[in-house]
Amino acid sequence: MKKSIIVSLLAFSCSFTFSGEPKKIDLSQPLRIKDFIPDDALAATLAVDPALPENFIARSPNTDEKDYLMGVYWGSEKAINEYFKDPNTLSEPIIRARLSLNVAQDNPAGFDEEKLKKEVKTDYPKGTLHKLGNWGNYQYSLISTVMEGRKLDLGWVCLNDESRAVLFLQLIRPEKGIYSDEKAKKLWNTFFEETTELPNPLFAKAYGYELYKGYSILSVSGYRYKIAAQKRRRDGKVLFCITPLSESLRFNYENAEFVTGDEDDWLKGELLLVVSGAVEINNKKLNLTSFRSDGVRLEEVEEFTLTKPEGEGVVFKEVALSEEDVQKPISTS
Repeated sequence: MKKSIIVSLLAFSCSFTFSGEPKKIDLSQPLRIKDFIPDDALAATLAVDPALPENFIARSPNTDEKDYLMGVYWGSEKAINEYFKDPNTLSEPIIRARLSLNVAQDNPAGFDEEKLKKEVKTDYPKGTLHKLGNWGNYQYSLISTVMEGRKLDLGWVCLNDESRAVLFLQLIRPEKGIYSDEKAKKLWNTFFEETTELPNPLFAKAYGYELYKGYSILSVSGYRYKIAAQKRRRDGKVLFCITPLSESLRFNYENAEFVTGDEDDWLKGELLLVVSGAVEINNKKLNLTSFRSDGVRLEEVEEFTLTKPEGEGVVFKEVALSEEDVQKPISTS
C-alpha cells in the first residue's frame, strides 16, 4: 500500500500507509482526539480515534492550556479534580500523558524492537510484561510491572514526527478505596486495544487538511485558511483563491502545479492543484513561518463561479493547464 499523495505533497517526513478508497465519511464531524491533543498542544499529530470513556476530558494542573511537557491528565472531571486537590483522594483511574524526555522513535516504522527488548530487560525487574502493538501507522510499546510494591502500567506511542517525538502514558490507579484493580486495568487495555487510526479523509483532517471537492480548509497550529479551485472544461484553465480565515495568518503565494493521485491512493488518479508558499502567523501568542505545498481537489465547471472575497491577504489567480503541466502520479511506497 502507499501513503496518501496529499501527505507526500505536504512533505511529511515519515512513511504512512493507508487502506484504499475511504468510505463515505462526514468530514465536518469533530475529531475527539483534538479534545485531548489540540493543534497547538504538540508539534506532532496523533491521528487516532481514542477509545476512552465519553466523560473523559484532558487537563493540566495550574493552567488552562494542555501542557504536554509537564503533563496532561485524561479522566473524568470528578477524578481529575480529586487528583489535583489530593492524589490520595483519587476514586477512579486516570491516565497521565506527556512527551517522553528519554525515549525517542528509532525509525519511520517505530521502535527498534531488539534494542527495546534489551532495554526492558536491563531497566525493569523480572516478571515484567512487555508488549508491542500498533494503531495503524502508530506503534506503541507497553510495560506492566511491579516496582517497590506498586503496580505500574506504562506506554510509549510513536508520533511519526521528524523530531522523533514519543508520547509517554501512565495509568494512575486510586491509592485507596474500593475501586478494583481489574477495572483500572480494563480502562488501560481498552484504550490500547480499541483505539484505531482515523480513516482518510479524517486522517488528513487531523493533520490540518480538510479536503473537499473544489476546496480545502488548511490549519497551521490552529490558524486556518481556505484554498478553492475550479477547472474550466472548455479550455482547461484553472482559477483559484486563497483566503485567510484567521486574522493573524497570511499566505505568501509562490507557485502552483498540477498532479494526479496514484492509482493505489485514496484519491485514485484525481487531478489536484498544488499551491506552494509560505504561511506567516504573527501575533502576541505565535510568530511562525511555515513553507507549504497544499493540495486541492479540482472542481470542473462550465464557467468559473469563484469570486474574490473582500479582506486582506487574499490571493486570486488564474493559471493555464496543459497536459505537459500535469506531473506523473507520485509513487510513495
